[in-house]
Amino acid sequence: MPVTEVTRPPSGFQTLFRRVFPKDHSFFAKLEQLSLIAQRAVTELGRLGAQDASPDEVAQAVLAVEHEADAVFHEVEAALARTFVTPIDREDIHQLAFEIEEIVDTVNVAARTCSLLRIKELTPAMKALLATLGQCTDVLAEAFPLLRRNDYAGIMVAARKIRGFEKEADTVFRQTLSALFQDPSTNAKELLKEKELIEHFEEAVDRCDRLANTLSSLAVKHG
Repeated sequence: MPVTEVTRPPSGFQTLFRRVFPKDHSFFAKLEQLSLIAQRAVTELGRLGAQDASPDEVAQAVLAVEHEADAVFHEVEAALARTFVTPIDREDIHQLAFEIEEIVDTVNVAARTCSLLRIKELTPAMKALLATLGQCTDVLAEAFPLLRRNDYAGIMVAARKIRGFEKEADTVFRQTLSALFQDPSTNAKELLKEKELIEHFEEAVDRCDRLANTLSSLAVKHG
């Protein structure tokens, strides 16, 4: 017997069905959960340098948060595979979840770097970048519940805030990198350590900015 290929209806049909059939709003909860996990990953990384937290302990704590993010991301993928009617386009849901997980992954890489290179305290530049990263994840955690309420104007405001934070982080990163290589008294090993870690911090902020752009595009599409 020939195998019949099952295909999804065109997007126009899906739009029609969204209007007729109830939508599964659990996706909003999953995205909100992921945004809070990203926020928590940065909080755990910020414990570095505290008296009660060694680099290894911080790395283990962030790794546990990263595993949690992976699990929720896989739940989103599984739900998308079995759900026909989604509250927003399934491609948008997948992209949003993927980009949040990428933020958590980058924070995890930064934590592992601290453990491997035995970075026990953060320099002022590291602290500044980590603080900016924390601001980004705080705004994202506040922005994702706006999807559920169709508050696209609020999402645009949040995206603009994160773009501003990204510009601040980029300035700190470039100035710090320039100063590191121009200071003849800088120890080569310490230079490489700081360079690697600030690159991870700056990348994490960049990923927040990419997510903000994705949210902004979604707001334009639906607003």
